[in-house]
Amino acid sequence: MAELNKDKFEEMVRNGEITPNVSLNGLDLRESNLRSAFLVGANMSGSKLQNSNLACANLESADLEGADLRGCNLSYTSFRNANLKNANLKKAYFEYTDFRGANLQGTNFEDTSGQKIV
Repeated sequence: MAELNKDKFEEMVRNGEITPNVSLNGLDLRESNLRSAFLVGANMSGSKLQNSNLACANLESADLEGADLRGCNLSYTSFRNANLKNANLKKAYFEYTDFRGANLQGTNFEDTSGQKIV
């Protein structure tokens, strides 16, 4: 699926065509609108998601090791039991973002904003 472009991937998310545990590692999805995306168990390690809208997305048990999430909107996003080891969340926005059980070892939370992180 690495040959997908950002527009096609956004369309697939909107149409509910992404299945759990999909492999998207290393994909360049900068500035994507992935609002309400269902990406449970997805392998997104090393993905580039800078300045994307991931509000209300479900990324439970996803592998986001080393992913670049700088400047993302992560409001109401679930990262329950996800692997965010060494992910970059610099300048991300959080509101009721769920990190329960997530691996946050080495995760960069520099200059983040928002409230109520669970």
